[in-house]
Amino acid sequence: MINKTQLRLIAKSKFIIDKSFKDQVIANNVFAFVKYREASKVFIYLSLDDEVSTDSIIEKSFSEGKRVFVPVVKGDKMCAVEIYPTTQMILGVFGIREPQTYSFEPQSPIIDIAIIPMVAGDKQLNRLGQGGGYYDKWLAENYIFKLGICYDERVFDSILSFDHDIKMDTIITDKTIYKNE
Repeated sequence: MINKTQLRLIAKSKFIIDKSFKDQVIANNVFAFVKYREASKVFIYLSLDDEVSTDSIIEKSFSEGKRVFVPVVKGDKMCAVEIYPTTQMILGVFGIREPQTYSFEPQSPIIDIAIIPMVAGDKQLNRLGQGGGYYDKWLAENYIFKLGICYDERVFDSILSFDHDIKMDTIITDKTIYKNE
């Protein structure tokens, strides 16, 4: 089986045709997803250029009165920080947007759903991230419904996973929804 570093390169080399259209299809699939609709507190990543854009999901969450939390990395730990429509963003660790000011709380708040970035995934709900392990560590400490979002071109039949890798509860792509039956 191909190793994770090679798989990241393969997944990222897949050019996503009509990216903004697919981003909106995925966002609409999230909006229709029951766990998202019922959530009052949403944890969601601030997307990089090669990831599914989360900007419209964040905007809709605010417009629906949901509380929105984003990841911030401090040292070797990731935490969930609440943001607001007026929150100013800066580029933080790894060139990822994060709130300009925030209070670091080592204990994460109770969150209803976590929308997780994926470089790639598979049909068994395994997730391949950027390789830092921050999400796996954070998800292992926080019992949360895990919704991975990914382009369908980056979902493989099977990817290498280890015991410490946290599976998603559901993966939404621009073409289908993968979940445990």
